[in-house]
Amino acid sequence: SARSYIGWARLVRPGTVHGSQQQYLENLEPFLLQGAARQLQSLDQRERLQLLPRRELRFWALDSGIASDKTRHLPETEIIEMILQARGIKVASNAPSASSALRAPDPKATQRLSAAAEPLGDDWEELMRYLRLLQAVKVNGEGSWDTVARCVQELRYLNSGGQSIAAAPQQPSLSAAEGQALQEARKACEAAVANAKTSDAELRKVASQACEAQRDCDQIRFRIALVREARLAEQRRHDESGQEALADRLQLMHAELKEAQSLASERAAACRAERASLLEAQQRLQSFQAFGR
Repeated sequence: SARSYIGWARLVRPGTVHGSQQQYLENLEPFLLQGAARQLQSLDQRERLQLLPRRELRFWALDSGIASDKTRHLPETEIIEMILQARGIKVASNAPSASSALRAPDPKATQRLSAAAEPLGDDWEELMRYLRLLQAVKVNGEGSWDTVARCVQELRYLNSGGQSIAAAPQQPSLSAAEGQALQEARKACEAAVANAKTSDAELRKVASQACEAQRDCDQIRFRIALVREARLAEQRRHDESGQEALADRLQLMHAELKEAQSLASERAAACRAERASLLEAQQRLQSFQAFGR
């Protein structure tokens, strides 16, 4: 249903359907359901306009060249007839039967519409008042609203049947209190803009200092990495040279040990030869002594 779709759409994407769009979807629902007595394509122009809420009907009237002050207090049926007449659409008038798509009017909504129908002043004057406010609070350096205001005034007087804006009455000027308030608002806006520019300059300066500090940190980190790598390379070289020196020392000690062993063997052989010669001399001495006896 239309209500279930509105609920689902608002959960998926808040703000999807709002305002008069809700009533329009509810008005379309009976003609879009399967098995409906009448399809949406079978409705004529008057019946289709009857599906629109009042706000959308007034927009249609504006698009058709009908001024908003002419439709402000009219009922929907007369607004529809004015739209059809302005667009040159001829539709056979049916009996004024309430469409099944339209619900019974809500009392609270009726009260709101009646309150909204009270005179609110000239729409053109309201538009000009907003333009004057925009001109008053304009900050230096921004575009001017004077051209827009002149175009709006020209359109206003042409729409009201005037020939030129030169013959139009002057717009009422602001009171002294309003002018002073607007001047204070303009000064406050200019001060806010100046403060924003100052804050932006300080922020850019701090950002530049932060970038420089980051670059210094990166350079220091790079230098530390280079020093660490150099130390590791030196330690590896030292370890390698120490191992080579130890191997050379072991080889030298091994050679000295072999030389000592050979000297010891020679001395042992000499001792054995000397001992053998002593034994031989002793035997000779004993033999000489025995011969002498």
